[in-house]
Amino acid sequence: MNNSEHEREQIMTEHVPGKNESKASETENAAKGQMVKKSIRMIRKKVKAPAEEALQDKDSGKQLKEKVEAVMVKVLDCIRKCVQRMFSVEKREALKNKTAEKVSNARNKVGEAVQNIKEKETEQGLRTYKLFYISDYEKEAEYLRSMSLRGYHFVKNDGFSFDFVKGEPRNYFYLLDFYPSEPDEAQKARWEAAGWEDIFHTEVNARGSWHFFRYELKEGDMLEYEENVESRLALFEHLTRNWQGILSIAALCTVFSVIAICMQIAVHGFPWMIGICIVLATVCLLVFAVYLNIYWRTRLRIIDIRNAQKEPQPDEGNDTEL
Repeated sequence: MNNSEHEREQIMTEHVPGKNESKASETENAAKGQMVKKSIRMIRKKVKAPAEEALQDKDSGKQLKEKVEAVMVKVLDCIRKCVQRMFSVEKREALKNKTAEKVSNARNKVGEAVQNIKEKETEQGLRTYKLFYISDYEKEAEYLRSMSLRGYHFVKNDGFSFDFVKGEPRNYFYLLDFYPSEPDEAQKARWEAAGWEDIFHTEVNARGSWHFFRYELKEGDMLEYEENVESRLALFEHLTRNWQGILSIAALCTVFSVIAICMQIAVHGFPWMIGICIVLATVCLLVFAVYLNIYWRTRLRIIDIRNAQKEPQPDEGNDTEL
C-alpha cells in the first residue's frame, strides 16, 4: 500500500508540467549569475591593475627625477669649484703667459723655417727668393739696400732669385730704371763720374732692359739722380695692353668652362668630363686672378707716375738727402 502510493506520487510528479522546468531555469539562472559576477570581478581587476601600476610608475618617476636632479646639482657644483681653482687670478695669468710663450716660440720656429726656405747660403754669399711685381721697383730697391746694410751686396737677379756676395756692411742706395735701348759709353761714363755703378741689367720682352744702379752714401751726401720716367711709363702701358688680352681670354675660358659643367650636370654626363671641366675652370680662374692683380698694380703705378708729372718740378732731377 505504501509502495503503491509512493509510485503514484512519483508518476504524478513526473507528469506535472512546469515544475521540473522551473527548477532547471533556477539552476541556469544561478549559474549565469555566478558567471556575471566572475566577469565583473575580472573586469574590475583589469581596470584597477593598470591604474595602480600607473600610480606606482608615477611615484617611481618622481623619485628618479629627484635623484637625477640631486646628482646634477652635485656635479655642477664640483665643476664650478674645479673651474674656480683652475682659473684663479694667479693661475689665469700664469696660463696666459705660458700660452703667449708657446705662441711666440711657434712663430719663431715658423719664421726660421720660412727664412731657411727664402735664403740659401752659396759659395760667394747668399741667394734669396723673393717676389716683386714689375711695378714694385722702389720696394725692390729698398730690399737690396737692406741686404747691403746686413753685409750682402747684390750682384745678380734671375726671376724670383737674388744673388749676393758677402762683405762689409755698406750704406748703398739702389736705383732700378728702364731703358728701351742699351746706354752708350758716354752715358756709362757719366754714371761712373757721378759715383753710380751699373751692377746688373735684365731684358724685358725684347723692348729694353731694367738696369740696377747703386751709389754708396756717406754722411751728409746730397744725392742727385734723374729717372727715365717716360721709358718706364711706355713700358707699363705696353704691358697693361698685353695683359688686357690675357684677362679677356682667361675670363671667356672660365665662363665657357662653368657653362660646360652646368650642361654636363643637367644631362647627367660622364663624371670624368665634369672633372676635366672643373679643373679647366679652376686653372682659368687662377690665371685671371693672378693677371688681374698684376694689371691692377701696374695701372695704379701708371696713375701715380702721371700725377707726379703734373706736379711742378722746381729743378731737373731729384735731389735727395739721405
